[in-house]
Amino acid sequence: IERKEYQYDDRGYTIYDASQGDGYKFANRYTRDEYGYVVDRDLLKGDGSLDIRYAYKYDGFGNLEETILYDAQGDVESGIVTSYDDSNRPAEVLRYTRHGQLQRRETFIYAANGNLSEHLIYDEYDNLDGRHVYTYGINGRDEECTSYDGNGMFESRVSQRYDENDNLVEYTTYDAD
Repeated sequence: IERKEYQYDDRGYTIYDASQGDGYKFANRYTRDEYGYVVDRDLLKGDGSLDIRYAYKYDGFGNLEETILYDAQGDVESGIVTSYDDSNRPAEVLRYTRHGQLQRRETFIYAANGNLSEHLIYDEYDNLDGRHVYTYGINGRDEECTSYDGNGMFESRVSQRYDENDNLVEYTTYDAD
């Protein structure tokens, strides 16, 4: 049996959720700003004590710009900084270690029609570590994502097919093996 519990503020936003089942119990407590954006999310252990805190900052358009992960003692564990292009699409994501060292960089490339065409992942030394290439069907739906490692070797492909009503009817994963 799994049990979930939710609490809301007077604006209807979730401020607390909890899950409990066989052998586990955890909860999330949310602090929101005047616009309803989550600015802090506390992950609570089964006994109600703090396990991890996520702090969020947004830009003037409501895009998530920064996420900082703190441990229970308030020390920084890691951070994520996201920048956006002129169309408010993610352009670059930087992931940092607890010591502020760059751990990973991700860039996003878009086609002229606005669809995501490539997602590139770089390691801490700025070497290409992975590449995802997206192709789309006539209806503009994401129909295929092909993943490559940093050396350009095929890793996997996810293919999706939709019916005339735009419902997903087939989902297939191909691995390098």
